[in-house]
Order: sequence, then structure tokens, then C-alpha cells
Amino acid sequence: MNIGVIGCGYWGKNIVKNFFELNSLYAVCESDLSKSAQIKEMYPDVILYTDVNDLLNDKNVEGIAVATPAPTHFNLVKKSLEAGFPTFVEKPLTLNLKDAEELTQIASSKKLPLMVGHIMVYNPAISKIKEVVDSGKYGKIKHIRCSRINLGKIRSHENIWWSFAPHDLSIIFLLLNQVPEKVNAVSFKPIQQGIEDTVYADLIFKNGASAHIHVSWLEPIKVHQTVVICEKAMIVFNDTAKENKLVVHEYAYNEKEPELKKLSETPLEYDMGQPLKLECQHFMDCIKTKSTPITDGKSACTVINVLEQLDSRLKEQNKVLIYD
Repeated sequence: MNIGVIGCGYWGKNIVKNFFELNSLYAVCESDLSKSAQIKEMYPDVILYTDVNDLLNDKNVEGIAVATPAPTHFNLVKKSLEAGFPTFVEKPLTLNLKDAEELTQIASSKKLPLMVGHIMVYNPAISKIKEVVDSGKYGKIKHIRCSRINLGKIRSHENIWWSFAPHDLSIIFLLLNQVPEKVNAVSFKPIQQGIEDTVYADLIFKNGASAHIHVSWLEPIKVHQTVVICEKAMIVFNDTAKENKLVVHEYAYNEKEPELKKLSETPLEYDMGQPLKLECQHFMDCIKTKSTPITDGKSACTVINVLEQLDSRLKEQNKVLIYD
């Protein structure tokens, strides 16, 4: 299959690498000549473009992957869809719900796969958690806690909430299969005026479940952790652990005391695989079978809706949480 990739920067180069390893990298469009030179050196047989229109006019292209900064997503994805290409785009799909809905509608009207790179949905560990939760073995989900923190690259075109939280929101929505009724958040922004560096968010769902998200690029220790608290066990996915990344902690509740008693701690086995490669393969499978991606435009709109709601809440709290 011939995939054309737009953008080969910070994350785009990884997408380029994975499509190459899947024997599907056909062309790369990159306006930065120094980056183009690196791509040509690493992948001498790939076709290089500096103009998106030239790529979209190439009749040999069978699918487009967009890996550019978030503010450019709407225009590039719209061009790709209107040119008739199945399109994969890195998260977030857009930076507002209106644009995301428009792209979803275009894809639907043209019957084209529109896939968004919510990579955690393709992580085998998250797939295993989904399987265990859906089996009902440990009862219903009561609470989900997600931590995605490190001392990382600070963006100027998007805050930490838009940059990191889509990962956790996609996990939460996948596991609970519903959207929240209530949302709230607080933030801190000591580095850049108007750009949140740390966010704490809370979500309440109709079935009584709740979720908490902590995202930050101002933490000295990297932590990527998801804790799923069910009625009979707590499932912990620690993506930064070297071993036993996925562990089930069974517990019992003693009403007389009252206390929670830990009964067992069991590593959970799951099929290993590279999430990005699985994600890229899924995109190509959807093109071949003309099927709807797991992380399609509709699911992306659900994520963006909550991102937008909470972002509005954060802007209302400036008087409390801005460092001048």
C-alpha cells in the first residue's frame, strides 16, 4: 500500500519509520529542507514533496497520514479528504469541536476512513484491560485515575491539557463507553502566560463512575500510569515500569471495620506489540476493508468536546491560578 506522510518532525518521523517498516511508505511531504534531506538519506527510495498539493495530486497515493502541529490539522485533513483520500491524523483531530465535526461530516459524506491517532487505544495493555473489564470478572468500574507527567517538551501552540489529556480521555471513554455528565478542572501556568503547564481534571459519569486526570510537563519524574478501580480489584497499568507493567490487585471490603483488605497482587499477561505500528496497520486495514477505524472522527469529537469544555473552565479560573 502507498501511504503519503505529511510532516516528519518531532512525532512525524516515528510515523514515517513505522509505515516504512510496514512496507507502505511511498511519499513524504515536508517543507523544511533539512528534514527532507534527513528523510532522503534514511529512506532513499521514498518520493519527497515540499508542497502538499503536489502530494495530493499524486495518483499513486492510497492514503494520507498527517503528522504536523495541531493548528494545521483542520486545513490539511480537509484538503486530504476533499481530494478523496482515506486520512490518518495525529491527535488532536482539531483544536475545536466545530472543525472536528466538519471533518467528520466530510469523511462520512465521501465514505472515507478518517482515523485519529489516539495511540493508547491501540496499546495491547489497554486492550487487555478492556477485555478484563468487559468480562465482568472484577465487577463494574468505580473510578479511573490517569497520571501522565514528566519533564518534557513545552508547546507554545497548545497547552498541556490539549497535548497530553487526549491520551487519557480516549482510555477512559474506551473503558466506560460513555461521556461524562459533569467536568471540572484546575490548572497552573508558571512558565508561559496563558499556556497551562499542569492540569488536574475530574469527570463524573451517569452510572456513578468517576475519573481523575493529572497531566503536566513540569514534573521531575516521568509517570505514565492508569489505575482502574473496579468493585473487586484495582488494575494498574504502569507504562514507565521496566517489568510487570500490568498488575491486578484484588481486594475485599470489610463493612464492620470498615477497611479495604488486599487479597492478591497478580501480574497480568498480554500480547506485546508496538502501539504505533499497530495503529498504522489498523489504518491500512481500514483502507483495504473500507471499514470504520476504532478511533474515528466521531470518537475524536467526543474527546475534543470534553477538551473544549474543560479548557473553558480553566480560562474562567485565571484569577486563582495564574502566576504573574
